[in-house]
Amino acid sequence: MEQKKKSERAINSYTDFVQQYEAYLFEHKKRKTIEEAGKKDLHDFEKWGEKNNLKINRYLWGIKEYYDFISKEELKLEANAMIGERYLSQFKLKDFVGVKQSYIKKLAKEGIKTAKEMLHAGLNKQKRGELSRNTGIPPEDVIKLVKLSDQARIGGHKKVRARLYYEAGFDT
Repeated sequence: MEQKKKSERAINSYTDFVQQYEAYLFEHKKRKTIEEAGKKDLHDFEKWGEKNNLKINRYLWGIKEYYDFISKEELKLEANAMIGERYLSQFKLKDFVGVKQSYIKKLAKEGIKTAKEMLHAGLNKQKRGELSRNTGIPPEDVIKLVKLSDQARIGGHKKVRARLYYEAGFDT
């Protein structure tokens, strides 16, 4: 019974989020319908929502589910990617289990505090080498941090789960 109530609340919330997105499109995008919307409209809604203090991640989840339901794959994937990017921006490196705090402090001095910043800083072999030289963090540990940050892209991955998957050999 409790699960059914929870599901109903989630459905009602998603419906409200989609309706608010539709109202945004109608008002700010020349009466465009949700079916006519494109990637740019979705990104514009995100910016608008941030300016208006909306909990935009929740809206994006609802919009993603809607586009999944109507089989509009491109926008479903775009909404999902936006959720992932937002999550990476909020995921702090210090929250990963088993990472030396001395490394976290060294990375912070380089302006790297989040999983998103770590992925950008460790984008390729050259950047990882520079990061290792600049911080004194061994190259294999820089790679480990990049791989853990990559794990953080997956929805539902929290500090412990990312480490467990990494330890089990799932590192990309």
